[in-house]
Amino acid sequence: MSSLLSVIENVPSASEISSPSKTLTVIIVLGCPPFQTTPNPNTSLTHRGELDATFVARVKKAAEVFYETPGRSVIIPTGYQAARYAESEAAAMRRLLLEQNISLDNIIIEEEADSTVQNAIKTRHLVRNLMRTSNVVNVVIVTSSFHMKRSRYIFSRLFQCDQFQLHFEAADNNVSQSELQYLLEVEEICIDRLEQHRHRILEEAARETF
Repeated sequence: MSSLLSVIENVPSASEISSPSKTLTVIIVLGCPPFQTTPNPNTSLTHRGELDATFVARVKKAAEVFYETPGRSVIIPTGYQAARYAESEAAAMRRLLLEQNISLDNIIIEEEADSTVQNAIKTRHLVRNLMRTSNVVNVVIVTSSFHMKRSRYIFSRLFQCDQFQLHFEAADNNVSQSELQYLLEVEEICIDRLEQHRHRILEEAARETF
């Protein structure tokens, strides 16, 4: 693999990204609450704390995929702004990506999605826009390992008609064993609910993207 410096020095420009003669890899990193929070006994809100380790791990994995992918790549951080935060999940991820020396020209943020289904719907629209000007050959979904089964379920269905290869990259969970067990149980419940509402979800995707 090329040295980090040589990769940084050859980051494609915005004009290169839009060139239809070039192939493009799109890396979609899914948001989650960006900050560790401590309950405030005097209010229903929470105090902003340190960056959450799970959140950071997703961004670092996206940067790793970016630097290891040959050719041109763009990263789409996706996630909304919860009321208790000063910025969206996507904007916070962008800040971390810039700290990883990834050019702003290689980042397209999506700040409306408030669920994994919405992550897929909103970013699918962005990918289809990129396909009008670039030869998108790969789309890589980056999320935590515990969240991968649900993400694969959703993205493999909502991206199934697009003309590119879909890949998945798991970031470290960075949670305790008890937290992991709880999260995995929640994921199974979410997948069961998705099965019950699959047709409505696909219809919603069609409305949002065409």
